[in-house]
Amino acid sequence: MSSPRKRQRESQSSPLASSAQSHATDNADTPRVSKSQRPNLLARTPSQASRASKASKASSASRVSPTKQIASRQNKPWPVLVQQYDPDETDIPASLRRVWTALSSFALGKGVISRSKKDEISKAKETSARFESIDGDWFFDDNSTRDQLGPSPTVAQVMKILDFAKTCANEKHDEDSWNQCLHNQILQLAVPQMGAKQDNVFFLPCATAKILDTYIDSRGPARKVDFCFVVEPGPQTAEAITAIQHEDDLFSMSINHTDYHPFRRRPIVLSIETKVEGAGINDAQAQLLIWLEAQWRLLRRLASRADPPRPLPDFLPAIIIEGHKWYFVACPKDEEKTVLWSELFLGSTQHAIGVYSIVCCLQYLSRWITDDYWPAFQRIFSAPTPPATPDSTG
Repeated sequence: MSSPRKRQRESQSSPLASSAQSHATDNADTPRVSKSQRPNLLARTPSQASRASKASKASSASRVSPTKQIASRQNKPWPVLVQQYDPDETDIPASLRRVWTALSSFALGKGVISRSKKDEISKAKETSARFESIDGDWFFDDNSTRDQLGPSPTVAQVMKILDFAKTCANEKHDEDSWNQCLHNQILQLAVPQMGAKQDNVFFLPCATAKILDTYIDSRGPARKVDFCFVVEPGPQTAEAITAIQHEDDLFSMSINHTDYHPFRRRPIVLSIETKVEGAGINDAQAQLLIWLEAQWRLLRRLASRADPPRPLPDFLPAIIIEGHKWYFVACPKDEEKTVLWSELFLGSTQHAIGVYSIVCCLQYLSRWITDDYWPAFQRIFSAPTPPATPDSTG
């Protein structure tokens, strides 16, 4: 056993003791700034104080949740609201009612799988219980309607989605990982990612796309979404968009309400906001409201270039994804308020039939945008009618 004196010597020569002693010596040798030499942080010019105040307000705003931002505007002029969809509401556009009804049927699994996949699924049941719930003719389309929307996923593709979804949930992946590992894969089963033909729909990730300040009141993080469907404009619409961008400095930055470069000449036709599993959809609803309100402001500005103004679309479609669960929502045209009608459950990636339903719903929306929505939407970009000239012969 070592003596107290020996332990004292060892302690004094240990690295920690030497470091502490050295640090104390360094502190003793370090010259100190006297109070009179320290900068006066309060002695700032008015412009410096103003900039600091603005930065502080912006920082405070960025900490306010999207839900609180929306709640603060519910009783102000031009409120923003989330309301439960009811087909009997008198202000529901007929076009939205038709889309909601069609999606509701697909969400129940009715006819979401091509009849050509029936044998493949029957065989899959022999080795996987995941497909046992797909039993009966309800889920299979008897005519060519389903095939016209696009191909149904294969069993292998559905199995891959289910595996990815389970991994994301079990391993607590963050939002970006859910987006890239899972949601991107599902979207690619339904809609092209880039490279679409003219006047056709494709999707792009856009998590960094910010709303232009011109089109927004709210500040903070609630200014972005995760994916968008856009249209690759055909020659005539592309020419009209280019003309608008040459005539207007603001539109020269983008034909949309964001200057995200891939969107500068491709109109946004559907927006998608995502959250991780268990996060709830309240913040997603609020973020979409802010995003879609900005899009309405842009569209009104575009439409007002003509006299009389060009007709606006009846509503803006959107999707919320919370982990496994996919929802459809819509923001109708309204001159007094901005409303998000919420929400229609489309399907879940926890179940095989949910994957088939989600893909079918996305393909339906893509076809509806191409056939019905885009032809009306693109009229906003047409050249304004020139003013009538007085008849000089009279």
